[in-house]
Amino acid sequence: MKPIELTKRARAAVREVLELPFETIARCAPEGAGWIVEVDVTESKAKLPDNDIIARYQFKFDGDGEISAYERIQRSTRSVG
Repeated sequence: MKPIELTKRARAAVREVLELPFETIARCAPEGAGWIVEVDVTESKAKLPDNDIIARYQFKFDGDGEISAYERIQRSTRSVG
């Protein structure tokens, strides 16, 4: 599977699994027989954009491009980023 295909799957996973607004792909790298894709999402919108809560989630994909695991690995305000 190619990185561009995995990033598309990660974007879809954000919509389907997390139901949060997508920000960006932070990382896409092979790991063993699969891949890791890290995405940044907006977890909580604030009145002032600098106070939005941004979280980074790590998705693990198997060799077939299916999600095998995911977890939140970081959380901060946008201004801290």
